[in-house]
Amino acid sequence: MNLFNTFRKSGAARRKPRRATGGARFLGRVRPSLEALEDRLAPASTITITAGAVGTGSLDSFLSATDGTIRAEDGGSAAGTVSKGALEAVNAATDINVEALASIAFNDLGTPLDLQTGVGHLARFIALNNSVSFANATNLIRTAGGDLRLEGPSSLTTPRIDTNGGALDIEAATVDLPQRVVSDGGTIQVSANILSIGGTLEAASGRVVISSFDSMPINLGTETTGSLSLTDAEIDNIQAGVLQIGHGGALTLTVSAAITPANVNTLTLLSGATITDAANGSLAVSRLRAAAANGVTLDSAANDVAALAGLTTTTGVAFVYRDATGFVIDTVDGLAGITTRVPGNGSERITLTAGGAVTQTAGA
Repeated sequence: MNLFNTFRKSGAARRKPRRATGGARFLGRVRPSLEALEDRLAPASTITITAGAVGTGSLDSFLSATDGTIRAEDGGSAAGTVSKGALEAVNAATDINVEALASIAFNDLGTPLDLQTGVGHLARFIALNNSVSFANATNLIRTAGGDLRLEGPSSLTTPRIDTNGGALDIEAATVDLPQRVVSDGGTIQVSANILSIGGTLEAASGRVVISSFDSMPINLGTETTGSLSLTDAEIDNIQAGVLQIGHGGALTLTVSAAITPANVNTLTLLSGATITDAANGSLAVSRLRAAAANGVTLDSAANDVAALAGLTTTTGVAFVYRDATGFVIDTVDGLAGITTRVPGNGSERITLTAGGAVTQTAGA
């Protein structure tokens, strides 16, 4: 049983070319629709998105109001272009699927790229072997409530984005988010090995999920070579009802500096290995969920949460937490109370220390 509610796919599955067979794929799920029966997913070569009107792109003739897919045979092995106008002409009930074997490059589009993609549908731009790039990061991509996915195994620097309630998935080894990214409640997922958040990620009361692209360790607080690193200032640029960092993969998560999310109500930390705080590491957030297969040790005297839930799943590991004031053992992000593996070998202790009262409203 998967106890971590990971919102992730394996790296191997992510890297393979994906083809729809009766539905559009997004975040590992198949969303069937009448329009999707006509959709085709196949890799093209290198594709450039231009600022022109319908008909000015070399591949525009393969798109229509009811067909949003660029196929390999549409462009052959040569580089091709797709106009902004052609993408905007695909209707709200048709998925857009643009997949390139090499790269996808967005020229400076000037005015916003307003995709009609509506609720329950997807606009998807994926470069299988290189990068997705934008010549002008101040450009804006909008959907009409539909989901948006941008993926390139090398690098990706996003422009301004607004999905109007749709989900957003951004995946690359190196991800730079220098602009405002808005989902209006839709889930935002970012997967990277190197991540820079200079702009803002705004999910309103929705969820933001940040995880490593290649199952690397995660460091919260300090830029660390070989780890997916997030500073406190970068976390302050995230607005969400729930900020989830990590997933159920076998990686460690370390808190190495004071983390005080300014715009997040609930912080969920997940690891298939361990969650620990270093000498200068601490967490101050309203609600904290910490779940790790091989143990949780958050024993900084500066920790300060109002509500706590936790989980470990391996025999012989403990859950240790210390708080500067008092807190409630509660249901946090769907996890009730604090649980270690039972029955075990007697080492599955729960150790809680606080400067004030500790009460319990959920869990055994």
